[in-house]
Amino acid sequence: MNTDNIKFVVTDVDGTLTDGGMYITSAGEHFKRFDTRDGIAVSLLHTNSYHVGIISNSKVTGMVTERAKMLDIKHCYVGTENKLDVLKDWIKELNITFDQVAYLGDDINDKEVMEAVGLAICPNDANRSIKAISDIMLKSNGGQGCLREFIEEHLGLSE
Repeated sequence: MNTDNIKFVVTDVDGTLTDGGMYITSAGEHFKRFDTRDGIAVSLLHTNSYHVGIISNSKVTGMVTERAKMLDIKHCYVGTENKLDVLKDWIKELNITFDQVAYLGDDINDKEVMEAVGLAICPNDANRSIKAISDIMLKSNGGQGCLREFIEEHLGLSE
């Protein structure tokens, strides 16, 4: 597993940047819990000239896009479009190849993307079919700083 050519780190949200849980109030408001360690990971990626992206098939867009804005993530997609199609557009825009992409995913809706990229990563509690195709299985569970673990342990980025 060679991480030297990675230029673009892309992640799913539910089950990777969050624990996959959905919190809903009696008023119908939705909440997600993001780990601040992953926010620092994004900052370290930016500082070290990596592009960062989020692709989510969530139906709740506001929280994800707001988190992306907070972290200055320019490539953010939330919706029902095929994740691989979204990634293809970004790769073309950035003039890079699939081999230069690392993708952090946890469930079957990430499988097609993970099979296409140069480096497939999953949290410890990912779906078993995702674990089977991952190049790296992290020790952390989703929502517990797994992006931070990846960039420190496998890209060698730290404060």
